[in-house]
Amino acid sequence: MNLTIKERIDIIKTGSIPDGYKRCKTGTIPKDWDEKRIVEICNVNKQSLNGSTPKDYLFNYYDLSSIDNGKIMHPPNQIRFEEAPSRARRIFKKNDILMSTVRPYLKGFAYIDFDCRDCIASTGFAILESKNDKDAMLIYHNLFSYAIDKQINSLLVGSNYPAIKSSDVENLKIPYAHNACEREIIGNILTTCDKAIELKEKLIEEKNKQKTGLMQKLLTGKVRLPGFKGEWKEVKLGKVLKDKTEKTTENDQYQILSCTKDGIVSQSDHFNKQIASTNNIGYKILKKGEVVLSPMNLWLGGIDISTFDVGIVSPAYKVYEVDYSIIGENYLRNLLRSDYMIAKYDSISQKGASVVRRNLSIKEFESLTIKLPTDFNEMNAIDKLIGIASKEIALLEAELKNLKLQKKGLMQLLLTGIIRVNTQENEKR
Repeated sequence: MNLTIKERIDIIKTGSIPDGYKRCKTGTIPKDWDEKRIVEICNVNKQSLNGSTPKDYLFNYYDLSSIDNGKIMHPPNQIRFEEAPSRARRIFKKNDILMSTVRPYLKGFAYIDFDCRDCIASTGFAILESKNDKDAMLIYHNLFSYAIDKQINSLLVGSNYPAIKSSDVENLKIPYAHNACEREIIGNILTTCDKAIELKEKLIEEKNKQKTGLMQKLLTGKVRLPGFKGEWKEVKLGKVLKDKTEKTTENDQYQILSCTKDGIVSQSDHFNKQIASTNNIGYKILKKGEVVLSPMNLWLGGIDISTFDVGIVSPAYKVYEVDYSIIGENYLRNLLRSDYMIAKYDSISQKGASVVRRNLSIKEFESLTIKLPTDFNEMNAIDKLIGIASKEIALLEAELKNLKLQKKGLMQLLLTGIIRVNTQENEKR
């Protein structure tokens, strides 16, 4: 009986097994597939440094922060053997897979697709060397699967930094087609999806750079739009923003808001819980069109104009009313959240005890000067141009989100054999 993909999925959802399939620990897979332990198809931690290595020999060292969701996040550190007697022992090469075994770095998996020499990794990684080079991509993509995630979660030990052991890595199981061609095609399809996602991410990155450059030129008057010739004026932020101290007089008077680098958010929606104190009497009231900033995180961009009708924020925040007779709302939002202004915030924020949180001089903030067109029509024209760039980026980000969802769904279907790829053997079925 030839079942459609939807029929197979529906049968599996009911807890039954479709014709031609079997149930295993990793899920329901085709009868002509097996479950394989990682150690059966990979050499795990095969090569390590030893005591005969010269103490001053330089290696390219990758720690747990180097990798996130398949990406190398930053260049490696160069480190001498004598500097890494225990935390950097494992050698890897092209076509190997780095697999983080420590939380919160789980999902720190990367396929090494570049020529690397003298590369070593933290012992927080397991190094997987595929016994068949053509299986490498299949193994790599399986590391992101629900089946592997479930196995890892059941094996974690420790409280501060839960981890799995090397022996646990060896015994992780993945679905494995008998047909080598089928395995290779599955890996290649998912890799093609990754490349499409990467290209979209690079395009978004480039568009953001272009938007940043455009904003800096337009919001400082370095580039004028055609048709506008009036003089610009310099104004201190303290003239545009008026300090506001209105506070709540009862508990849970309005919804609790937070100001993040991504803008103003509802705590309950953004964090899936309320992180503020249960007693919020004395919190500051924030209304639509007012400016709020986080003094400790302003240097990261923690400032925005509220689009919520009314809410409350931590007493540690600063809230301002705005003189909109001087400046347009969209223009002010673009200006306050521009990289140009964030660089200024950074310069007046002093490092404190925390790496992230800094101490802001409110006096210096209110003394910062901005340049403004005297013609509101010019402000509106600038807003419109920046808005077009923002909409283009938003559309690309929506496309990226869809690509990632499509890949996630395709992984579930391909890695479990619900969809069979075209090979000569599969076409006969």
